[in-house]
Amino acid sequence: MIYTNELNKEVLERHNMNKADELVILGGFVGPKPVEELAEISPSISCKIIHGCFKDQAPDEITHKKYQEITNNTKVKVFYKNNYNHSKIYMWSKNKNPVDILIGSANFSSRGLYNDGQETLSDIPFTDYNSIDAIIKKALSDSQICSSYIIKPKIKIPSMVSPSPVLKLDEIVSFDPPHVRIFLGYKAGLIPEKSGLNWGFSSGHVAPDTSYLPLRSDLMQLIPGFYPFNGKNLRAGHGQGNRNKKQIAEAIWDDGTVMQLSFEGIRQTSDGSFFKQLTSFPKNNIMGRYIRKRLGLGPFKKIGYSDLIKYGRTTIDMVKIEEGIYFFDFSLK
Repeated sequence: MIYTNELNKEVLERHNMNKADELVILGGFVGPKPVEELAEISPSISCKIIHGCFKDQAPDEITHKKYQEITNNTKVKVFYKNNYNHSKIYMWSKNKNPVDILIGSANFSSRGLYNDGQETLSDIPFTDYNSIDAIIKKALSDSQICSSYIIKPKIKIPSMVSPSPVLKLDEIVSFDPPHVRIFLGYKAGLIPEKSGLNWGFSSGHVAPDTSYLPLRSDLMQLIPGFYPFNGKNLRAGHGQGNRNKKQIAEAIWDDGTVMQLSFEGIRQTSDGSFFKQLTSFPKNNIMGRYIRKRLGLGPFKKIGYSDLIKYGRTTIDMVKIEEGIYFFDFSLK
């Protein structure tokens, strides 16, 4: 059978059906959110995840620390492969014998598992189990556990500086790595009453605890590669442009929180339809509640500019770690 939708459920819930006691993933590229989700179910199944493309694209220091934390504290263990392997294999075993195997195009990342219709996984016949098992064992023997690996720091968040003179509200901190600073208001000293951080107080069908970050056109024009598809919303005109459920990314916040992201909305220009906002996925109140908690506010409290001043900053830093993975910094310098 071939699977194209809800691949995350196929991977994260399949042990309930096949009664496996171990899952080994040769994932090509790996993302922190699925690893964290797997760790949440790990008491019922042990897991080994091999980052097969480590040789060409090693995790940054922040993602590496997240993998180490999970490896050291749960039954999920993340491994880095010494030699490049782009295969995507999901093998469930019981008493060390394979009982179920999926292969396909889906990496073990949010982009690989949550974009319905864009990636596939398919069942492998029982007659091929031994061959796949041998591939997995060979990959593990060529890998090292992340907890024993030291990665040289790649990302350094600089101290707060004055806003860039070429932008009205936001700032480009660095092109390499791609690093921007998003102003949380809509003009100096003002937070919108019914959009942005206070999206939930609009007349739309959203709860009071929802929020989004604005994606402004002047910033997008100067650093288009920072965004998926250079900022263009490819879902425009397909009935789902505003929600844009297919474009999923991941964020690691400065406190270690991992969150899925959805680039959404439509800003129509002569050059096409561009994203307008960034929120959490699958629920847009995940970000809203998280930011309110960081500010020391209740989940349904309207956010004022004075709340940001009291907290100590009015911006959020975003660094593009790799395609589909961002670092968010809302810490106090």
